[in-house]
Amino acid sequence: MSTIVSLITPRFKSAVAIIRLSGDNAFNTINNFSSKKISKEDTWKIVRTKLLRKDKSIIDDVLLSVFVGPKSFTGFDVVEINCHGNLIIIDEIINECLSFGCKLAERGEFTKQAFLNNKLDINQALSINSLINSNSKITNKISLLSLLGSNKKKLEIIRDALFEIIGNSEVSIDYPEYEDVKEFSLDHIKNILMKINKDIIEACKSFEKYKFLYDGINILIIGKTNSGKSSLFNSILKYDRSIVSDEKGTTRDYILESIYINDKKYNFIDTAGFNKTENKIESEGIKRIDDLIEKSNLIIYLFDQSKIICKKELEFFNQIDRNKILVKSKSDLNDANPEIKAIKISTKNNDINELINKIDSIFSHEFNEESILISSNEELSIFNELKNEIDEIIELIDNENITIDLIIPYIENIYKKICIILGEEKDFDILDNIFKNFCLGK
Repeated sequence: MSTIVSLITPRFKSAVAIIRLSGDNAFNTINNFSSKKISKEDTWKIVRTKLLRKDKSIIDDVLLSVFVGPKSFTGFDVVEINCHGNLIIIDEIINECLSFGCKLAERGEFTKQAFLNNKLDINQALSINSLINSNSKITNKISLLSLLGSNKKKLEIIRDALFEIIGNSEVSIDYPEYEDVKEFSLDHIKNILMKINKDIIEACKSFEKYKFLYDGINILIIGKTNSGKSSLFNSILKYDRSIVSDEKGTTRDYILESIYINDKKYNFIDTAGFNKTENKIESEGIKRIDDLIEKSNLIIYLFDQSKIICKKELEFFNQIDRNKILVKSKSDLNDANPEIKAIKISTKNNDINELINKIDSIFSHEFNEESILISSNEELSIFNELKNEIDEIIELIDNENITIDLIIPYIENIYKKICIILGEEKDFDILDNIFKNFCLGK
């Protein structure tokens, strides 16, 4: 396998950058242009050295972190070059590595090496990417637990249950004279499969509840023109991002800004107001609201409490099939709609705490650490596929005059997929699809 190289810190000017080399030729590569040679005896050491051009001029004064395989992240010999974070220096060091036979690492290739060398299973590999991209404290914890192997024992229990079905059934079929072999009836097999499916369904449902926390929670602020949407938007952000004016239609397209509240990332979206207009740009902004509603996790519908709300506004609010909050703005003015229950805010008095607390309560989720933890859409897809295949076997047992020997191949297929997730078997089509979504340098 080729020795690979990549920058593993963000590609911008900084005090320090780290370049990783991984592969059987990692030490030889660095020794070709380092003033101090490293060897297998330097494992888990940091070596200060100068990297030299072919004319012996100095590229940079660096620190080399040395890891001898298999006791490294990837399982291969690894050298991490801690250099100064100048992009010219970074590119020159990488080009020197390439000139000595290395190749640029593809997305997720370091993690892929770790998986192929049995340092990680698929759950752990995917949790690395999830942990990097997580945008909340709860999803950080889920990803970290997965990375530390919380799913391994749970999946091994499923694997062993399937193996027992397969093994005992095959022995019973091939050697019926063995009386001490535990026989599994179709009903018993069905009960085992239903228990496995229950665990998988619980994991999938749990992930569906909190998966948006990885990308950030999309909150859409809508309402008629001059209802105070932009003022609320600015109050949440704590600076003037949207133009606020008495003139109608100052927000003609939507504006998106992100902010962290109580360890969760919220993407707040200020929109064009509902208003009859001949302005083409403003009209297009209003049309886009329907699309934004479909992509949002919560809708804040704002109306000016000092003005009587029209029936069409309430009808529109009631038809929204999403998490939603009705909000009365300008609570410092007289309430013309006392019969309508809604959260009251006053951006003039910076009084929005009740609304913020309500939002935070909607997206405060707990999870069961004892269940299978899913931390990515890729994992969700894998487990949904398993669930569907188990459903098919249960349906066969229920609806067909079938014998155990005919369902064993289906169970073997599920068993193989569990083994792939655990890293005990390798399916390169699945692996290529998984690691292509990783960032460079991981």
